[in-house]
Amino acid sequence: MLKEIPIELIDMPNESLGDSRLYRDDSWLEFLSSDIEREDVFSPIIVRPKDNGKYEIVAGVSRFLASKMSGKSSIPCNVLALNDMDVLFIRVKENMFRRSPDYMGIAKDVKRLHDSFGLKLKEITDRFHLSKSFVSKLYALNSLSPEDQSAVSEGSLSIEMAYKKVMLERLGDKEFPHETHLEACHGCRREIEPFRLTSVRLCMQCIDLLRSTIDKRKESEKKELESKDQRLTEFIGKAEDE
Repeated sequence: MLKEIPIELIDMPNESLGDSRLYRDDSWLEFLSSDIEREDVFSPIIVRPKDNGKYEIVAGVSRFLASKMSGKSSIPCNVLALNDMDVLFIRVKENMFRRSPDYMGIAKDVKRLHDSFGLKLKEITDRFHLSKSFVSKLYALNSLSPEDQSAVSEGSLSIEMAYKKVMLERLGDKEFPHETHLEACHGCRREIEPFRLTSVRLCMQCIDLLRSTIDKRKESEKKELESKDQRLTEFIGKAEDE
């Protein structure tokens, strides 16, 4: 149901579900606020009714904050009766379709759906039409340090690099768990007692190969960066001589 609701009757998202956004761009909020002041809010935010007669934001926190900044007294809302699991599903969908998705926020909501509501990763992948490997990577990001999680949220650390950091940290753990029964290694397909790497199982030979490959890639990237720096220095030097 669409309706215009006074700002003072709208509360921020339920703390028990957490805030899916670790990072909010103040400059973007200021831009959005100026735009709303001139053009109003085109896309209604999604809210759900509370027992005290107020409403809780489900999706559209940035639009809500920008509307407050612009001095608006009310905001258009799509009022839906939703349970907590529905809220998380909507938050993930909205986040995925942003101009700059907050993948750490999505990762946290995926973890809540898995841990708090018992959904298997396969059920989550089917619901959002995503690959299982991508959702597994998102789930693994929750093991990052708070600093790295913020970097992913800000976009300064890519999902791939963040996932590699998680895997390398797990590989370096001496207490890393391994299976007690024989099965095929996902790398070389030999039947061994493989170590468990989230949903991937690898023998020690493949783990060493993975470490070596990542180390070589880091060294290659370092040499490429040094080469670019050298070419730039030479270019600047020639320009100054001219």
